[in-house]
Amino acid sequence: MQRSDNRQSRLRGVLAESQLVAAGLYTIYGSLDTDLSVLAVLDVLTDYRGLARIYNNIEESRLVSQGNQKQVHQICRWEFLVFSGTFETRLAVHEAREHGEVVFNLISSSFMQQFQGAWKVTAQPGSGCRVEHRLSVQPSIAPPETFASYTKKIFVRQVERLLEDLSRELCRLQA
Repeated sequence: MQRSDNRQSRLRGVLAESQLVAAGLYTIYGSLDTDLSVLAVLDVLTDYRGLARIYNNIEESRLVSQGNQKQVHQICRWEFLVFSGTFETRLAVHEAREHGEVVFNLISSSFMQQFQGAWKVTAQPGSGCRVEHRLSVQPSIAPPETFASYTKKIFVRQVERLLEDLSRELCRLQA
């Protein structure tokens, strides 16, 4: 593992990298490869009711609609040092299945000031596909400067865990 502003780590085929874009805003990129089709992966990513079964950090997830806009209401788990708890969040979701994309933006949360991201699923030569994930997070309460590097590691690890959870689900579907 590299310890720098662009930290990279590889766990079970999962690659995650972080960059601090602006003060307090952390952007993390991650990817994994799978033998499943683009459509099969998109079906998993857009099964909003099933997300709590797939991702360990999601306690509850449900799709709610506001007109033509899809929204997802979630109760998520958090951990920081010896503290842990849950928080609610509501996300606007835009699906562009023809482009292999699922984009989400924060509508409201008690825990985050900014939260946005995207899944991009692209076919690979031969068979299978690559799943890329980008997440930008800014906590509601900025951590003290002395915790900035630790906070960045937490967000990188969070993306790694999301991708690992997704990888397990994709492997289960392949079996």
